[in-house]
Amino acid sequence: MGFQTAEFHEALLFFEGHQVCKEMLYAEFEAVLDGVVGLTDFANETRKVAYVTFDNHLTVTGCVLFTLEFGGHGDINRSWNLPLRHLEEVAGGGPDLGGGAIRLACKTQCPIPWHQAHLWDPSLGAADNDLIAISNAIERNNLCIANDQQVSPSLDNHSTSHSRPLKVDRREYLSSPASNDSEDHSRARSAPDSDLQPEKLSSAAAFAMQIAASSGPGGVEDDRVSSTPKPALDEQARKKIAGIIRKQRLQISTLKTEKNEQVAALQFNFKERETEFESQLMQQRTLVASLQAQNDAIKMQYESQKSQLEALKLDWQEKFQQQLANKDDQFERFKSEYQELQAQQQQKQFAELKETVEIKKMELIYRDEINKQLREELCQLRRDKLRLMNSGADQFLDKLDRIGVSFISFHPGAGHLSIPLEDMVDYMEDPTRYAAKKCMVSTDHYRRWLRHHENPSCQCEVTPGNYCNTRIRRIEVPNQFASGEHDRCEIHQHGLVQSSSVVKFARH
Repeated sequence: MGFQTAEFHEALLFFEGHQVCKEMLYAEFEAVLDGVVGLTDFANETRKVAYVTFDNHLTVTGCVLFTLEFGGHGDINRSWNLPLRHLEEVAGGGPDLGGGAIRLACKTQCPIPWHQAHLWDPSLGAADNDLIAISNAIERNNLCIANDQQVSPSLDNHSTSHSRPLKVDRREYLSSPASNDSEDHSRARSAPDSDLQPEKLSSAAAFAMQIAASSGPGGVEDDRVSSTPKPALDEQARKKIAGIIRKQRLQISTLKTEKNEQVAALQFNFKERETEFESQLMQQRTLVASLQAQNDAIKMQYESQKSQLEALKLDWQEKFQQQLANKDDQFERFKSEYQELQAQQQQKQFAELKETVEIKKMELIYRDEINKQLREELCQLRRDKLRLMNSGADQFLDKLDRIGVSFISFHPGAGHLSIPLEDMVDYMEDPTRYAAKKCMVSTDHYRRWLRHHENPSCQCEVTPGNYCNTRIRRIEVPNQFASGEHDRCEIHQHGLVQSSSVVKFARH
């Protein structure tokens, strides 16, 4: 569909802060996309850009607010494929910039959800209004568009002036509704009386001039106000109020979108930290359990040796009593033998325990050495991998990237993802984790949502091994899916506790 006709024109406005710093026609932008020319002023930058459609009266009719990333030479990535014209065609209603409500596509009001990440919301403040800046830039006509305002029809030709439509500037509705009346009054007071000839103006122009000259410096209306129809004044007031309401609704939607993004980012960071802490806790628990098992084994070994020592002691005591009863002269010899044997046993046990401790120490040292060797081997393998990648596959991928081949993969919830060359390794290791990161959710959350997206049915377990399987509404966005709520039908969402109690009673 072509917009560059006698009635509508296309332009791109580049922003620096809240001011337009560069303007170009869409044909010039296509040359930049094709790599014919580059915008060196924006090299290695990300700029806010506005795609604007306007008519021959220099009145804005549609607007798409998107971001654009530039390379080192001011060129645009060849994988950039944002459908600006389609977004403008299907966009929702926006504020009134002079010719009625425009079609506005921004981050808060995006008709195609998977393009929302590439859009931005305008500022609607009184001092830094981006939409006012766009309207002012189009009216300045720095692009030298032939427009109807360059033709000044003669006032004495009643038919020509009557056929020209009256253009009402509604941009002031977005900033200060009262300033319009004061400027019209000042223009009416400064205009000479000779110009106010209603018989030479069209009915619409004469009506506008009567409204502009309706009040004097002191705020006292003259007798011409009585000729102004009240329904027309009420219609203008309603249009002003409608413009202000549209502005406030757009600003509220923008603030809600920013708040939801901040909350989603905080929740994602919290879940990542929670997962990390749980992993560390499991490692510590495993280490404590291992040390406890070793301690229990040593205690059992000690008790066994202690019982053996006690049995041996009792045996020698019995022999000693027998020898003492037979011969008193052997008492001292048996006593010395017993003491010597007891010392030997103690030394032997101490040596065994010491040897056990030394073996444990050697095992720890050996394990540390193995870990060190494994780390060195891992580093060597990584270096070999990098060397092979640099000499083989990466050169091939770099050649593909230089000739403009892009890697695009489709994942539910994330849409068509353009995978940069530097992210190709992460994507090949785990595509699901890569898609979950793009959707700002955890990998487990994305897998649960994916099962729901592929089979949107109730997963409540009615009986052991049997599920409800009632068809439910599919949740299209992963970060809006809540497990246990959105994968249940309405009956099991509200009666979850009651159904579980019924199942328990049936089991008994």
